[in-house]
Amino acid sequence: MTKQETIIKELYDKYELDKDDVFRHKHYVIITRAGIQKIEAKENIKIDFIPLGINKDYVYLKVNASIVTEDGSSVKSIITTGEATDDNVKQQPKYLCAMAEKRGRSRAVLMLTGLYKQGVFGEDEADDFKKSESKSDGPTAAVVYKGDGVDRPTGPGSKDG
Repeated sequence: MTKQETIIKELYDKYELDKDDVFRHKHYVIITRAGIQKIEAKENIKIDFIPLGINKDYVYLKVNASIVTEDGSSVKSIITTGEATDDNVKQQPKYLCAMAEKRGRSRAVLMLTGLYKQGVFGEDEADDFKKSESKSDGPTAAVVYKGDGVDRPTGPGSKDG
């Protein structure tokens, strides 16, 4: 079993992911938005977004995230960013705030859980990380983040931001 296959199997087991939550993309393991949110819930991660810069061409967010115990104390915290620019978002129409939030959330969750340093990325990190139309055969596939009905800031008419 390769290192990547071992990582995917551990992800499946620990976070109760299914074949739609993970896929392989070239050299990386990719987790879908739904997979990111499963990990976020399982680890009890709390995230705050602070706008650093917003205009019609870009959105930059500071992301404060912590794994929180049942008594409310933080056991591990990180600060990262979420960004979206007119140049790095291909979807039309471009919902820069929603994309910056998704990227920041994904990074924060993967960094807090130590997955980022293992070469695991969120689907929203880059348009190139979107899942292809080919079917997954389970744990050896990569993860794609899908709309999951969670209330979050999105642009008008957007189903999943």
